[in-house]
Amino acid sequence: MREVPGAGHPGLTAAPRRLQLHFFDAAASDSVFVEQATCDFCDQTLATCAPISGLALSSPARAPIGGAQFGCLRCFEAGRFFVDNPLESFFTTPPQLSAADRARLQATPPFRAWQGAQWLCCCAAPMTFIGVWDHADFELHGHPKPAAAYFAEIGVNAGEFDYDREWSPRRSAHAEATFYAFRCGTCGRHLGYADCP
Repeated sequence: MREVPGAGHPGLTAAPRRLQLHFFDAAASDSVFVEQATCDFCDQTLATCAPISGLALSSPARAPIGGAQFGCLRCFEAGRFFVDNPLESFFTTPPQLSAADRARLQATPPFRAWQGAQWLCCCAAPMTFIGVWDHADFELHGHPKPAAAYFAEIGVNAGEFDYDREWSPRRSAHAEATFYAFRCGTCGRHLGYADCP
């Protein structure tokens, strides 16, 4: 897996764990919960916090007031607050979600992205975020197709990026792009999009 925005936080001391939720099946370190801070919900200082300023919260009384507030992953998983993950269907109108899918998406942690996380959709539902991919992932999941061909097939904005420059073993020393991969829970299809600073 490739380095992503905010990776390498000094507060991450334990071995990374995997979050396996309905729409998130990736390393916890791919989520926004990677900062050392004091959680405003449990008052514990933890390395698995995220700034909650700008996130939709379950209680209006917990809205950020006069500065940044933080929430930890444990409190998020306990349902003490939720998020409003933006949907993106790239070139089509995002689907109207069922109440159950909307609730599941709000209970899904955002992933860290350069320009802000966008949830992809397939089969009229949000897809499951499965992590940040690099060349080895395109080879593994695209086999027997060449990695660059698989990137072109599943990357919804692949035409905007040069695979060899950004992801191949011969990639540029100046490569900055990140590929966010998703899997459809209905048809199993992979899709993803690339982003850069």
